[in-house]
This record gives sequence, structure tokens and C-alpha cells, in this order.
Amino acid sequence: MLSHPDNSPRLTRRFSLEGVNKTLVNFPSEALSDRPSTPSISVLDVYDIAASIGKEFESIIDKYGPYSVSNLMPKVISVLEELEDFATKFESEGREIITLQTAVHRLELEKLERKEDQKRHKKELEQIEETWHSEVQELSQLIEKLKEENKQLKDAIEDNEASINHSPIPACSANSTNVEEIQLMIRLKEVIDRQKILIRSLRQQLTQKHVDLDAVRISLFAIILVF
Repeated sequence: MLSHPDNSPRLTRRFSLEGVNKTLVNFPSEALSDRPSTPSISVLDVYDIAASIGKEFESIIDKYGPYSVSNLMPKVISVLEELEDFATKFESEGREIITLQTAVHRLELEKLERKEDQKRHKKELEQIEETWHSEVQELSQLIEKLKEENKQLKDAIEDNEASINHSPIPACSANSTNVEEIQLMIRLKEVIDRQKILIRSLRQQLTQKHVDLDAVRISLFAIILVF
């Protein structure tokens, strides 16, 4: 077992010379296989290197005695300690890089998802507006149709009243004719009143559809702005 002259507590306790048979400063290929384009070293690699150097020192000491490496050994141990510090920082930074890469990948996925959400919301808004325009057109046409029917009914009532007032009616049939005409006008007026109520209801629906569409637009625009 080699020891640092200053009794350094770090590498000296791991500087084992037993069970290791490597050449001097021989980086394990496994440590570099994952990233061939970028030199890398782990703390375990440093310990293996230290053991390999220790093995070489042991051979020199066996041949030439301990004093042959007494000046060199402290310098080598100091370099190995610096290399250990570097490897520790390298591993820490490597983990941080992986964490950042994972975060970037997640943000990119979220960005793509937001874009897809924007497209979907825009498409939904277009579909809602298309449906709304179709319904509004149908309601408007129905309102115009009912208004035209009301006008025709009013004209029919007015024409009927005018014919009653200006046409001579035999006395024997006057009462029955008046009753029939009155009943007809009452029915026509009832139809007109019902259609007025229907027109009023349709107009309220039309107004509500405008309000609903504006609310949907505001909601979708707010969602799009958030993304």
C-alpha cells in the first residue's frame, strides 16, 4: 500500500495495489464508450488509474528501493487528487446537463402541445361561427317569412272588412254572413297574434345567439392568449 507523505485522507485510503493489473494511466474503454466524441472520466476511473500507477511504483520500489520514488510519489498523488476533483465535478455537471436536456425536451413537447391546442381552439371557433351563421340565417329567413305571412293576413282581413262594408248583403243572409266573416277574422287575428309571439321569441333567440357567440369568442381568445 502506497501512502502520501502528508497522509492525505482521500486517495491514500483507496490507493490499493492488490488485484489490479493495468498499464500506467490506462483509461478504461467503458468510461469513454458512451460519449466517443467527448473525453470523459469518472471517479471510479481515477481510482483504477491510481491503482495502476501504484502497481508500477511497487515494481520500481521492488527493484530500486523506496527512495527511488520518494520525490515523485507526492506529486503523482497530488495530480491524482486533482483528477479526482475534476472527475467529481464532471459527473455532477453531466447529471445537471441530463436534467437540463430533459427539461428542454419537456418544454419542447409542451410547446408543440400548445400549438396543437391553439389550432384546435381556432378550428372550434370557426366551426361555432359557421354553425351560428347558419342558424342565424335560418332564423332570419323564418322571421321574414312570418312577417310576410302576417302582412298577407292583415291585408286579407282589411280586404274582407272592406268587402263587408261596401257589398250589399241580402237581409236573410246578413246575420249568417256576418257571423262567418267575424269568425274568420277572429281566427286570422289569432294566427297573427301567434305569429307575432313566435317572431318575438325568434328575435330573442337570435339576440341570445349573438351573446353566446361573443362569450365563446372571448373564452377561446383568452385560452389562445394563455398558450
